[in-house]
Amino acid sequence: AYLFCGSRGTGKTSCAKIFAKAVNCLSPVNGDPCGKCEACLAVAAEATTDIVEMDAASNTGVDYIRDIRDSVVFSPAMLKYRVFIIDEVHMLSQQAFNALLKTLEEPPESVIFILATTEPNKLPVTVVSRCQRFDFTRLSVNDISARLAYIAAEEKIDLDESAARLIAKLARGGMRDAISLLELCAASNVKVDVDRVNEAAGVPSRESVERVFTALWQEDRAAIFEVIAGVYASSLDITEFWIRLIEYCRDLMVVSVSSDAAAYLELTGDEIASLSGVAGHFTFEKLAYFARMLDSTLTDLQKGTYDNRVLAEMTLIKMTSVRLCAEPEALAARISELEEKLSRMSAGAPAPEPAPVAPEPQKKPEPAPAVAGEKTVKVTATASVEPPRRLSNWADIVERIGARDMMLTGFFNGSSAVRDEQKKKLIVRIGDEFALGMLDSPETRGLIIDSAVSVDPANAGFSVEFEVTEASDGDEDPVEELLK
Repeated sequence: AYLFCGSRGTGKTSCAKIFAKAVNCLSPVNGDPCGKCEACLAVAAEATTDIVEMDAASNTGVDYIRDIRDSVVFSPAMLKYRVFIIDEVHMLSQQAFNALLKTLEEPPESVIFILATTEPNKLPVTVVSRCQRFDFTRLSVNDISARLAYIAAEEKIDLDESAARLIAKLARGGMRDAISLLELCAASNVKVDVDRVNEAAGVPSRESVERVFTALWQEDRAAIFEVIAGVYASSLDITEFWIRLIEYCRDLMVVSVSSDAAAYLELTGDEIASLSGVAGHFTFEKLAYFARMLDSTLTDLQKGTYDNRVLAEMTLIKMTSVRLCAEPEALAARISELEEKLSRMSAGAPAPEPAPVAPEPQKKPEPAPAVAGEKTVKVTATASVEPPRRLSNWADIVERIGARDMMLTGFFNGSSAVRDEQKKKLIVRIGDEFALGMLDSPETRGLIIDSAVSVDPANAGFSVEFEVTEASDGDEDPVEELLK
């Protein structure tokens, strides 16, 4: 018994058929089937009952395996060996594996089993231990693109070299997927270029993905909305576009840490140079923060619980500034920017000017002595107004808000709130004008009050007032202050 393992499209079933032809060939050439003898011609024409191919995905039950087990006792009708090829063998039920096990342990001399699977980890150890295992690896982009160029030349298809490489990358190491995509692109008898491949495969162009990351380092939020609007208006799936963003972020991380990025990226020299230019605008910590945000949002996009367009826009807007997120990766990115800034300052910054000496405070004139006969009235001021008190349970209130409208929670990152008993107001302090614009609505105010009352009934009867603290005196974010 032989076990062929590997991802789809890497040739497992094809090699199994070649193997079946080779063991039955009457005149093999260096172990390869001659393709001319009676046995080779019969196998190629599928004119023999001695080669049995079955799909375990469609026949998962034990009854089919029992039929095979009962038939292996008979000698081959025409060939030297009876070969059973079981594709996607991991789909068999446990009872079917148990029925197959005894046959695999003591197979007749004239019977060969070839088990093919994309998920060998799902096979019972008892089955794997009775097979000779062969692992089929993914094909490289260079090998696939070279084969596509050969096919295009033979079939008279006008195929660009860059388009062939793009097809090879989209195939992810599978030759079958690459050939299928080439056929799809060439179906309309037009030149197969990069644009044609992107259109046929339904994937975004690399330029649109790169534009998103350019907008991130430029903090160009308008460009974010423009790119997502273009994706939404086209036939592209936002989830597929998101996967391309994650892949591009990974490429940026490779370029930023490796001196030999070409060894890990199947890209051209021009593409790597373009990546290096974009990666130079980000620290590795910020790229790690991007990867965390993109990966987290991909799960929500695949669930389809929310409007994918809005979810994509809000995530990318938060990524334009690490101040809009309280994740540990965001804090690490801010610290990294601070360290880089301080490093540049210490490398060649001029010495700071001495601080000006503050003038001595003038003495207040002493009050004139009281004139005889006049009464001296001493007035004592009493503080009767209670100052606004910081809400210690604000995090619980935000959690209640998120339970009812998850899209709002991101705009409360870094926020705080105080309670003004005198004015009967809850003053919510927001980090920037953009978050204020997204939150300042009657519906959101009502949601805040409802959540605040559910946490503490004493908040009943209060109204909500927003306050931007980003530029307020004495309340500057210390990290942002150092980065200026």
